[in-house]
Amino acid sequence: MIVFRRKPLTALALALLTVGPVAACGADTENAKVECARTAIGRAKSPCTVTFDREGPSTASVLGRDVELLNTEPARVTLNVASTGITVSLDDREAQEANLNITIESIGKENVVIRFSEVAV
Repeated sequence: MIVFRRKPLTALALALLTVGPVAACGADTENAKVECARTAIGRAKSPCTVTFDREGPSTASVLGRDVELLNTEPARVTLNVASTGITVSLDDREAQEANLNITIESIGKENVVIRFSEVAV
């Protein structure tokens, strides 16, 4: 009788492949929801939309960069993107920081929706 066994390293590699896409987009979030496009193998890719809660600290890992919502006003938000502060206005077509294009989609009473996409090289 032939018995097929998976080697422990093969099982570990398969487990990491299923966890990898989750870690790439939306890991380390607090009071935020991250939604990204996916590649054929399930990895996160640009663009990503992040819905931040306005109350309390809101942080997310987006396309490999840490993003924190610092302040919200009726027509603009202040973010910390990869350890750099940036203020983005609703009137701005698009802002750039840490090789990310940043666009505010909406500023509501309870949350802020921002789209992030990687800068084309």
